[in-house]
Amino acid sequence: IFLLGYLMMSAFFSVGIKAASYLFPEYGKKIYFVYAATMFLFFSFFAQTAHAMGIMSVAGILLLICNMFGIFKLRHHIKFTLDE
Repeated sequence: IFLLGYLMMSAFFSVGIKAASYLFPEYGKKIYFVYAATMFLFFSFFAQTAHAMGIMSVAGILLLICNMFGIFKLRHHIKFTLDE
């Protein structure tokens, strides 16, 4: 479970960095990195109650929307084929 969570976090982080730098070339990468580091530190020390899960869900949804917007804008540069 730890490995799966770590892989998912790193995948969302790397795609988010690329999407933020594409959407906002000047400050997107810095803002996304600061936001991700702040949320990581905040939730590392926050009690795991219903409030933390609710905030984490909202933060995850906002990050997913940012990533999907970036993927949508980059859809012509992404190859969706499986080459063998």
